[in-house]
Amino acid sequence: MTSAQRNDLGYDNADQLLTAPLKNASTNALIKQYIYGYDLASNRTSEQVANRTTTSTPNNVNEILSQSGATTRTLTYDLNGSLVDDGLTRTFEWDGTNRLVAINYTGTTDRSEFTYDGLNRLAKIVEKTGSTINSTKKFVWCGMDKCEIRNANDGVTLRMYPQGQYASATPYFYTRDHLGSVREMVDASGTVLARYDYDSWGRSTTVINTNKPDFNFTGLYRHSKSNLDFATYRAYDPDLGRWLSRDPIGEAAGGNLFNYVQNNPGNLIDPLGLASLITVEGDAGTGTTIFDPRPESNDGPYLYPSSNSITRTSEQGADRPYTSNNIYIDYPGPHDDKPYAYGPGPIITTDDPRLRWVHSGGGPHSTALLPYQGWFPTHGCTRMQNNDLEDLVDKILHWESDNPGQPIPYQRYWPNQQLLNTLHAGTTPA
Repeated sequence: MTSAQRNDLGYDNADQLLTAPLKNASTNALIKQYIYGYDLASNRTSEQVANRTTTSTPNNVNEILSQSGATTRTLTYDLNGSLVDDGLTRTFEWDGTNRLVAINYTGTTDRSEFTYDGLNRLAKIVEKTGSTINSTKKFVWCGMDKCEIRNANDGVTLRMYPQGQYASATPYFYTRDHLGSVREMVDASGTVLARYDYDSWGRSTTVINTNKPDFNFTGLYRHSKSNLDFATYRAYDPDLGRWLSRDPIGEAAGGNLFNYVQNNPGNLIDPLGLASLITVEGDAGTGTTIFDPRPESNDGPYLYPSSNSITRTSEQGADRPYTSNNIYIDYPGPHDDKPYAYGPGPIITTDDPRLRWVHSGGGPHSTALLPYQGWFPTHGCTRMQNNDLEDLVDKILHWESDNPGQPIPYQRYWPNQQLLNTLHAGTTPA
């Protein structure tokens, strides 16, 4: 049995992953070194794995144009910013809504074709060699979860559950890490049939056996032919450590539309298969809180000004980013019978152990209850205007009534401009 191993993670002042050396957990001996570097626009421009370094060169819209060193290639994009040639083994085709519809494999006649339903969910994958169809996978969805894979004749080949999968009348169970990545596959008796390892950006290695689950890094669907992870809206490339196409939310989520989880893959995930609530931090209304109800709803996304200014007495790190698996509405309010501090209406709570939530209110009693009360600091929460928060909560409650039991993950992070300011200053934000 392989000795226990660990990655020691190191970060810069913007919480971007810098180092992730793999070590023997008992002896502390270095097994493999991982070192990463970034430019001021949050593009990963260097990656060292062991003693081999790959350098990436982006253009001014954050498209990686070339790589040199351990990997040498030239990459090509279409006018929408979607990757059309990775310069090595794959070319890509996209439809008018920037959905990946086909992959061609360089030097062969192999081709993967992708079809989507009306909610942008992956509905079918057809694998071809020339005009010959080799296999067909059809996906049956239960809400926003894939629950069955069927063949071309609609015969069920695999049933999927949060706990694992059921194939050929045999159940298999997953063990997952904190990101939701599948680490082991076990049988009904608890015997480990396969074990998997990942680097920080999702490259996977089978440690035991060769059985591969259909779900992989952070629980995303892994298309083994292309080695891509499929979220609802986009495809993620673990070798590049970024998405193949631009963020459909656009610049509201930051200036780098290809960036994966603000270069913090050891702590954050980006499933993009569920509705999401995001706060891009800023002071006195310069921040943005975004509710994206897609793909379950065709509406949105909805953007609201928000603030993350903190008081001088706030604890260290009160304004730092965090993530939550779900949000919860404290309705109708006022929370804790404190309408001036939290606002006269509902608030949005999260799983954050420091209780950094989303609320309104603030300021002197003469203005705190007004529809637009102005901007006042908090002790770490995100503050919105009273009317805006009421509108946001109404939209969330409506979405929840249409999608019972579905979580809405929350992420709060600094925008690229604040990342730039932090890096220029060379200091750790409070």
